Amino acid sequence: MKNKLTQVFKFIYEQRTWNWTATFMFLIFIGGLTYYGMNFFDSKRPLVSISQKELKKGVINEDLTETDQNETGVTFEEYNKKYKAFTRKIPKAEWVKTERELTDAEYDDAMSNWASSRLAQMNSNNFMISIGLEPSYYEIPYPSRVESYPYSMKRFFDNVLAGYDTDSTDFESKISILEKMEHFLSLSDKKGGDTLLVNKFKDVLVKSKDLSIDEMKAIEKLHLSVTKTPLVFSNTKENKAFERQTQLFNFYSIGANSDVSAERFEQLAKLAKHLKTKTKVKDTVVVLTVLADAMSLDFSQYKTKDELGSELEMQCVDDFFYNNKIEYKADNVQTQFSKFKELFGQKLNAANIEKTARDILRSENRVTAKDWMYFGFFFLCLGVMIVILAKLNKSINSLNKES
Repeated sequence: MKNKLTQVFKFIYEQRTWNWTATFMFLIFIGGLTYYGMNFFDSKRPLVSISQKELKKGVINEDLTETDQNETGVTFEEYNKKYKAFTRKIPKAEWVKTERELTDAEYDDAMSNWASSRLAQMNSNNFMISIGLEPSYYEIPYPSRVESYPYSMKRFFDNVLAGYDTDSTDFESKISILEKMEHFLSLSDKKGGDTLLVNKFKDVLVKSKDLSIDEMKAIEKLHLSVTKTPLVFSNTKENKAFERQTQLFNFYSIGANSDVSAERFEQLAKLAKHLKTKTKVKDTVVVLTVLADAMSLDFSQYKTKDELGSELEMQCVDDFFYNNKIEYKADNVQTQFSKFKELFGQKLNAANIEKTARDILRSENRVTAKDWMYFGFFFLCLGVMIVILAKLNKSINSLNKES
């Protein structure tokens, strides 16, 4: 041990050691000087350009270099081929016009009907006044020379496209919309497809920018696992109560406004089975409502930059339904879970506040530790210098004695 220490101190005292140390310190100095020079001049402002998408949304992109240009390579020819193929599936629909101008005869007839209605209203009001009653005043719409087509596929497609915040050259988005329309059309009985699309699916399609075909099918599969009833949308038949179409469209809405991963869909399918078998929930609406609550979980406001995915949402569901620490029954599972998810969010917020406080304390501790390191390093260097000077003094004294 003594020999090792002697070798260490011998290495410290050698002139070669200090030569290399000085060289290393010089390189650090040069590196610092270079880095200072690189940051000496002011940076230039990036080139600013507003894209069509930014102008339409009224919000600039967070990434200043993003141009919103369509780089998928989908051409107009590919889109046009897909569009024409879809129009052939609803041949009787209006694909060109959104409105038409009435003929003179039609307009004269509309004006005649309007005048007759106005006269009837005036006679009715005069009679009510004569018997001491309050007349009913309501405005009869004045005839328009232009008649709008309520089920125009051109207007319908334009309205859906407007919800995607995209421009006319983004043919990939247009093809995506057509594929979703085809999917919904495949669920119908093929009678009055244009009417079905406008009446039932317009809202879903407008809001389904971030909802893919695969996610739509996953939602329908989850819905089917509970209702056990295949859906067939129709204009001529009434919706059956056990089809639960209202709950399905609620699922669509949640899926369009939430980030539901494949793992979460698997968890939801497992939860549906658990509710029916373990919890013995027989009411289909209750099961679908609980699944909707679980699907709509969104704790993104509580996540840190490093927390990606849906780990917190899945943890909330697992903690309530599978950890056997929360008591719930078939008749109160919905209210209990609603209360649980609210408290879970509050606790996440409290945990984030505590984490922030700990981070601040650790930051202050790091500053203190650096101060101790600086002082330690300073006194270490001072001690080494003293040892070296003592060594030199001893060597000089030895040489003087020998001479």
